[in-house]
Parts: sequence; C-alpha cells; structure tokens
Amino acid sequence: MRSYPQQNITYAVHADNVVRSREHVCIEALSSLNHFNRHFDAHAQSNVDALWHLLLCSTSNLHVLGLSLGNRRVISDRHVNASASWFTKSWAVGGDVSCYGAGHSGGSAGGDCESPQSFLAWPVYSNFITGDPGGKKKISVLLEAAKRGQDVRGVMRDRGYSFPFHFVNWDTAQGWVGGHNVMHVGQRHFSSHVGMRREPAYMWLSSWSTTGRRHNSRWLLNGQVSVGANQDSVSLDWMTDSCWRHIFTNDARGQREQGSLEELLLLARGGHRVRVVVGNMAAEADVLRIRGGHLSAQLLKQLSPVSSAKDHHHLLHDQARWSWQVVHTTGTIWRHEVLLGNHSVVSETRYSSAVSWFVDTRPWSSIYHSANNTIIAGSTTDIGDAVVKGADVRVRLRHVTDNGDIFAPAVNLKIEGGNSASPVTSAQVLRYLTVTRIPATLKCACKGS
Repeated sequence: MRSYPQQNITYAVHADNVVRSREHVCIEALSSLNHFNRHFDAHAQSNVDALWHLLLCSTSNLHVLGLSLGNRRVISDRHVNASASWFTKSWAVGGDVSCYGAGHSGGSAGGDCESPQSFLAWPVYSNFITGDPGGKKKISVLLEAAKRGQDVRGVMRDRGYSFPFHFVNWDTAQGWVGGHNVMHVGQRHFSSHVGMRREPAYMWLSSWSTTGRRHNSRWLLNGQVSVGANQDSVSLDWMTDSCWRHIFTNDARGQREQGSLEELLLLARGGHRVRVVVGNMAAEADVLRIRGGHLSAQLLKQLSPVSSAKDHHHLLHDQARWSWQVVHTTGTIWRHEVLLGNHSVVSETRYSSAVSWFVDTRPWSSIYHSANNTIIAGSTTDIGDAVVKGADVRVRLRHVTDNGDIFAPAVNLKIEGGNSASPVTSAQVLRYLTVTRIPATLKCACKGS
C-alpha cells in the first residue's frame, strides 16, 4: 500500500503494519528522512535532519511525527489530509499469477504457490489466548513453512491488526513457532481513523508465540528511553507467503550442500529478495552484498530473546537489545548484540553454521541504470511510472573501491515533476551496517555507533 501526491510531488511508502478502523484501513510507514530540507511539515525547522513517521488512513487523515536525528526529539506533530492510492500484491487470482505476474509461466523458478482453493484455507495456523489451535489447524504446517523460508505474517483475531514477522524462530520438538515485530509506533483510535500516540510517543517492540504468549517492550521516541514492558496473551492468525524457493545451502565451512551458489548470485543481482534460514531461525535480508564470488546478508530487525525454552522463548531482555547478524555463504556468521537507547555493544560473536538461502519467485526487472551522472539504460520516466503504479523498488549500489555490489529495498521514494518530460525520482535506503573487511568475510563495525 503506498503513495500520496502533494504539489506535483509524489511520495511512495511501504506499509509496515495495517490496522482496521471501522470501515477504513490505516497504515504506518516508518521511516523517511527529510528530502534536502523539503519536509512533510513546512513549519518544522528546515535546518534539522529529521526522521519522519507516517500514519495514513483511507479517510485521507495523515498523521506525521518528525524526529530530530541527533537527540531523537519530536520536532513536529502534524495532522493533515492527503489524497492516496493504495496497492496490494496480487494473490487471489491463484497459481502463476500470484507468484509471477500475468503471463509468466513460472518454469524452473517453481515455488509452491497456492491455488485459489488453498487461499480459502488461510490462515495456515491459528491460536487462541490459551495457546490451543483454532479449528483443525496443525502446527506442523506452520513449522514446515517457516523451515522452508516462507514469509510469515500475523493478524490479531480480535482487532484487525496485521503485521509482518521480521524474525521467525521455532522448535519442532516442543511444537511452537515465534516471531518478532520491530516496526510499530504506539497508536490511538479516533472516531473514524487512527493516529500515533503523542503523550507519550513510543516505539513498540513485540515478541509473539503460537503458545498465545506475547512480550511487549516500549521505548520513547524522545531519547529512546524505556517506558516499560509487559506480557499478555493474544489470539493470532498466522499467514505464510509460499512464493519462495530454496536455491542454495552451504555447510559451516562454506562448501555446497544443496543447490547452486551461482544461481543464488544471479538472482540476487536480478533484484530478488532473499531469506536465510540458520538453525531454527529465519529472516529476510535487509541488505545483500556480493563480493569475491560470495553473498552476505545483513539481518537487522531481530531482537535478542532471553531463552529458547518453551515457557520463555517469547521473552525479551529487560534492557531490550538488538541482535544484528551478518551471514555469509562462506558459513561465517557475525552476531552483535546492541542495547537499545545507548547503542552500546553487549557482545560480539563469530561462529560458523550451515545456511539455507531462499529467493522470492515474483518477477523483477531492471528498469533504470546510471553511473557517473550518465543514464546507461532506461529512463527517469520509466522508473517514475513504475513507482506511481505501486511497484516495489530495490536498488543496487556499486562499491568502486573494492568491487562489491550492495542490494537493498527502497523504504520510500519521491517523484518530483511527475508531469514533466524528465521527472526526478529519489529513493532512500535506511537500514545498513557499516562493515569492516577481514579475510573472506565482512563484519559489522558496530562499536561506537
């Protein structure tokens, strides 16, 4: 769901979570940096680097919170109206159209994409607040989907709130699946729409489980100070996207176990999204990097759990911490645990593990290529048209000095002069860890961040 035009400028954003409000739908889009001092709020300080959180409803209500980057203070709080176009991925047509787009035969890209009949079976699993399964759903189906690298999403059964799991883990023997969501700002309901909470404005981090248990951790947007945590029980529907295909598995030494590394690199260069499975966890790569014939993936939306025991696997640390990982096809994995708030590094671990790599089977095409301020392929009109039509956009950045390529999703885009012959489109990539190079691998340069 994306895009709202403003004074011949179109902003395209991705929905980080979705909530129903009576007969309307609202989304949160987190986050956007101010564009060269062109703000969503003209009254904010024009010389401040600001991060913008947006909450947009189909009622045309738009709530904008602006945060200064340096001291994380709220510098703007605006309620305005905005026209909008809304987009969703095709899914109800079934089969090939669902995963590949109209006219694509699928071929070797395969993927066990659902038929129209199987969509009627969604969700793949449901749990009540007691942890008991809903209907005749079997946890084994959800477990298998997680192991096969499928995208997993949750929908609260009592309030129409939908969100992605940025990190998924499981235990087959104990029979549970869990996950984290880290892209949510506290919300409040008005009579016909939803806005972000202002007093206080806080970030909501959550850990969910098929046992019905949930752990919530809240952090002020002003200064990222903890404002408490709690546990509760929730009924949840679990959805999976089967349009993913296993491409490659390396062992702990980086040797091939299954599939093709060359195909994985080819598909990554072709813009495909990539998910990794390491042991009993799975996540989508926030950033991909190809260098020296190997692929590395940055996993940046995972929280550090307290334990993997059945009764405690959903728990987060009292002092919540990120678990940032850089995973390589060489089998090397760097994990850094970083405290929220002061961003101090709690631990830094290097270990080796087998890794399975999955790519999405939806079609991607190169639409624009430029270097040294010169257009090599495509046109500014092509990319502008794609954005206006709701296309997902991924970008490739080439490191000239070390011959490496970086691939990442555009979290938001802006088109200026859309009615002109040469519109200008800008994209923002906001999640990326600076890395340092050591023989054969890359690790996070996290200290002092």
